Amino acid sequence: MHRPSMLGFIASALAGSALAVPFNDDPDSHLAPLITPTAPPVGGPLSHLSIQGGRSPSDYLIKDSYVVVFKKGTHDDRSLQHKSKVHQLWKQDQQQRLQSESYGPADLFSGIKHHYDGMTSFKGYSIHVPEALISIIRSFPEVDYIERDSRVWINDQYENPSTIPVAEKPSHPTSEPIDVEYGAPWGLARISHRHKLKFSTFNVYPFEDPAGLGVDAYVIDTGVNIEHEELEGRAKWGKTIPDDPDKDLNGHGSHVAGTIASRTYGVAKNATIIAVKVLGAGGSGTMSDVVAGVVWAAEAAATKARDEAAKKDSKHKGSVANMSLGGGNSPSLDQAVNAAVDTGLHFAVAAGNDNRDACTFSPAAAKKPITVGASTIQDERAYFSNHGKCVDIFAPGLNIKSIWNTGSKSVNTISGTSMASPHIAGLAAYFLSIYPEKLDLASLGVYEDEQDEFVASNGEAYDLGQYFSWNSVSSQGQLAFGKFKEAVGYSGSTQPKDAPQALSTRMLKKAMIKMSTSGVLSKLPGQTCNYLAYNNATVPRALTAADFRI
Repeated sequence: MHRPSMLGFIASALAGSALAVPFNDDPDSHLAPLITPTAPPVGGPLSHLSIQGGRSPSDYLIKDSYVVVFKKGTHDDRSLQHKSKVHQLWKQDQQQRLQSESYGPADLFSGIKHHYDGMTSFKGYSIHVPEALISIIRSFPEVDYIERDSRVWINDQYENPSTIPVAEKPSHPTSEPIDVEYGAPWGLARISHRHKLKFSTFNVYPFEDPAGLGVDAYVIDTGVNIEHEELEGRAKWGKTIPDDPDKDLNGHGSHVAGTIASRTYGVAKNATIIAVKVLGAGGSGTMSDVVAGVVWAAEAAATKARDEAAKKDSKHKGSVANMSLGGGNSPSLDQAVNAAVDTGLHFAVAAGNDNRDACTFSPAAAKKPITVGASTIQDERAYFSNHGKCVDIFAPGLNIKSIWNTGSKSVNTISGTSMASPHIAGLAAYFLSIYPEKLDLASLGVYEDEQDEFVASNGEAYDLGQYFSWNSVSSQGQLAFGKFKEAVGYSGSTQPKDAPQALSTRMLKKAMIKMSTSGVLSKLPGQTCNYLAYNNATVPRALTAADFRI
């Protein structure tokens, strides 16, 4: 049976109303781009072990679902007017379908689903409508681009969960500034020692006592088992995006949360976990839901920061987020994560488990979060870990034990960049909690953002922070700084500004990379960094002249 053209109906309705807009279905006309995210590859090294295997275009794109992104600088009143127009178009389309005998309940659409209004540099919405309506929305001048909605997957390898008694909280000598957890997972031990683990260090985790106190950690994932004994009541629900209960029905999000902040398995043992559920029981979800989770977390963190800044006795030290999931290249997700970082939310994302270039996946390709690859106990790149110039740092990701979702004492050992990323999110929370009292960025050559780089006339980029640190500590350093100024033509300040009260996202990312253990990883493809995460609790790495050049 022939069905009437919805496109013709809507265009006719617009022509006779105040909503009339220039419309041209010529593909060469000036319409906002309609982007189809690249399909994630099938058959990666973990495909036989996880849900990532067997993907096809039919299960990667979400039919008739889209993410609409406004141009930067679009005012709120303009975006509201736009969405009001779109809502009216959707209603007209629905009424036509309901009145036609050619359409049934399966032919109806739900309209606007998510409003992405929480960040200045990323605004838009997700919508479920026929593509005919999308053709009209593309003609609105405030639209930057429209992206077809797609699926995302968790980045891990499952083993069999187990239930064991929860370890007692280690007793620490109160006379020493550094606390030590004995019997720690190997991942915690590795990020707290410069040298390769040996028998005497493989389960020893030294750390500074604040250990994440005053920091909120947003886990954008499958949910969190907030009742787990290991989280000690420091976990709560923030937001559930899909039409799902406030429960982790998968286990992945709980495992991630445990690596960030649990008593035995966590990097930042006193941080607060906030669950942001964007994935379902099967470990997959939609890009539009994930973007909504990112926007919600960024807005919640920014609101918390403003509220706490108004208090005289606030103990709040900042917020971090972790996202251990991925899909094909998605401009909307990358833009949302970058915008979240711009709001002050410190972000760690998994590089992915396909043994491919991380730049071909989102959110791993985003420039502003910390993109994390996975390493092994032998200091090798894990065989599944993505690589390339989009990876910022590596952290333990093979055979990582943490909490699970099947009970208050349940644990599981799994692998993936999903397990590496929360080590970095936890480390970010840890650094925020000890700054500035126990984290001296000047000694690392890390200063305020606008002051940390100088490009000489020869095109070489130099790290001014390193020179500032040398200039301030010795006459020899001052002499070296003077020679540097003369050699490259630098005429700016010779002293750093006072340390800021709070760490910017860019400063913390740079500090984490500078503190990392460099040059110890093997099996790295070309254009891949050789940085292994380090918490600076034992002997710091000595800076050399080689650290000056960027």
